[in-house]
Amino acid sequence: ELDDLRIYDSVVNPRVLTVDPANGTVDVSIDADITISFDRAVDTNSLEASTVNITDADGTTYDYATAFSSGDSVLTISPGVEPC
Repeated sequence: ELDDLRIYDSVVNPRVLTVDPANGTVDVSIDADITISFDRAVDTNSLEASTVNITDADGTTYDYATAFSSGDSVLTISPGVEPC
């Protein structure tokens, strides 16, 4: 006889391990790559245009390209040099 039955969601979202350049870094070129390392593979379909915004200090938004590597656990974001 069961007194208490609990079902737990076994899906755990990937955790960010590192970001380069680090948050708060100043004087970074607008076209410098941004690399984000996760503790496990990321669902590459979860990255949408609204997920990442690249802006300069004045709030100007820039286009970017993305690429996953290392078994989809590293995301590289390559900003464009032309504003959207």
